[in-house]
Order: sequence, then structure tokens, then C-alpha cells
Amino acid sequence: MIHIILNPGIKGNGLKTWNKLESDFIKSDIKYTLYKTQYDKHATQIASQITSNEDSPTIIVIGGDGTLNEVINGIQNLDKPLMMFIPSGSGCDFIRGMRIDFDLDDVIYKIQNPEVIRYVDIGTTTFNDTTKRFIISSGIGYDASVCHEATSRSLIKRVLNKLHLGKLTYRFIALKQLFTTPYFDSTITIDGEGTHYNKTIFSAAMNLPFEGGGFMFCPNAKYNSSKLSYIVANNYSKLAMLFVIPFAYFGKHAKFTKNIHLGNANNITIHSNKTMAIHCDGEPVGHSDNVSFSLENKKLRFII
Repeated sequence: MIHIILNPGIKGNGLKTWNKLESDFIKSDIKYTLYKTQYDKHATQIASQITSNEDSPTIIVIGGDGTLNEVINGIQNLDKPLMMFIPSGSGCDFIRGMRIDFDLDDVIYKIQNPEVIRYVDIGTTTFNDTTKRFIISSGIGYDASVCHEATSRSLIKRVLNKLHLGKLTYRFIALKQLFTTPYFDSTITIDGEGTHYNKTIFSAAMNLPFEGGGFMFCPNAKYNSSKLSYIVANNYSKLAMLFVIPFAYFGKHAKFTKNIHLGNANNITIHSNKTMAIHCDGEPVGHSDNVSFSLENKKLRFII
């Protein structure tokens, strides 16, 4: 049995994607159960139910990176399900980071002939006695503040939606948060070795190279390396950051300054002198002054 978890989408993009696929499923006589998400974190509940009741299910996720994040947070026994992700969101950092040349016309063939399977690392973020999973990235500070405001009913979001310029929301919020998110001093411990950073802007642990809709903050991050990549940005003026950030689209940001720190690690812990926003895969998960990142000991299988 194929289990399809569908996020219809605010503008119906997920539903439009499914409508294109449904007849192909019927023609191919593929048996499936369709679950439509109806509220926040519903996909987590659905994934938990499926993986609790079936030992090795095949789960197809239709939605954005946020929907995929909800699903992985509900999966019981990570190494049991066989996954496929069909993007219908705006970010697509998972598809971009996995270097997948996605074609909707190939979906049925690949379900019936899962010849290419990738084993993908899954990250964990722990703070305030809470643990969340991520598959793309998780961060604290500026990038998380953007995510928190972008998913809220902010004034910028409401105004741009009324002007039918909703696609610009993320960029305007990112610009605003660049100047309003406070600096924080941090001690970041990488595999047991601590370093103090003054005027930290943000720090992120990354399983894939891209976050935020195409920023290649960790160019060397790889989904199956059994290590997390990380970035720390500190001691920048806000105007300097405005200059450097566009180069992150090409992964060239670290060439301009010694204040971008990149590396790989098994475990990362951040102690901040302020309570800061935290995100997982672009989804706001909370606030804390202490957060740790690591990897699950099992990988998740994806049909590519």
C-alpha cells in the first residue's frame, strides 16, 4: 500500500500537483491511501499513525519543505519507511540540496521501479527539554527570526498579500530582520571544543547546502556524510551583511571575510547570552539560549 500525505497548500499548489498525478495512479492500478493535511502539524500525526501501524510503508509526501519536516518528525523507526518527496512549495531546498532533477512524469515509473535509493541523514535539534528533527537545516539567530516572522501574521506579510506581492514577503522580512535581529554573544562547542564568538548574527547546522529558498550557506554539506556542516556569522556590521548575503546564493560568501566560519561536526552546542529564535527546516520551533544539534543514528530512505 502506498500512503500519500498531501498538503493542499494555501494557494492549492499541492492539490494541483495531485490532480495531475491522480489519473496516472489509477491507470497504473497502484493502490494508495490519500491523507490531506488540515492543520498545523497534521502531517506529523499522520506519519506517526502510518509508521506505528505498518512496519515498512511507502510514504509519498506532496508539499513543501515544511510538510516534509512535519512528516519526518512523526516517523517511528527511521530506517523502516521508503520515502518519496514531490515538491509543491516555494522553497524546495530539499530538492535543490539533493541535486534532484525532478520530473513529475517520472513519478509512477520510479514508484514501480525504485532503482535509485538514497540514504539520508536526519538531524536533531534539542533545546528546553524539546527535541525536533530536521532534514535540511536548523539554526539560531537571524535566519530563525526570518522564519518566525514569515510564518506569523506580520504587517509586511498582510500588506504584500493585499498588493498581490506575496512572493516578495520572505525577501522583505529577511531585509527587515537583518537590521532588527539583535547580535548575541555565543560559545559554540564543536565536538567538545568550545569557541567564543562576539556579536554573533546567526549559526546554523546544515544537512544540505541550501536553506531559505536557495542560500548556499554550507556548500560542502552532504546528505549522507554522517556529519553535520555548520556556519557561524559574527562581527559583521549590518550593512556589511547586506553586501555579503547575496553571494551566499552562489556559496561564495566565505571568500569575503574571516567572520564566516564553516566546518563539519558530529555534535554542535550553542550557548547564547540572549534568548534567540530557533528554526528547523524553515519552521519556527521555539526560543532558547541553549541549543544542540546532532544526527540520528539511522538514515531515512528516499526514492530518487
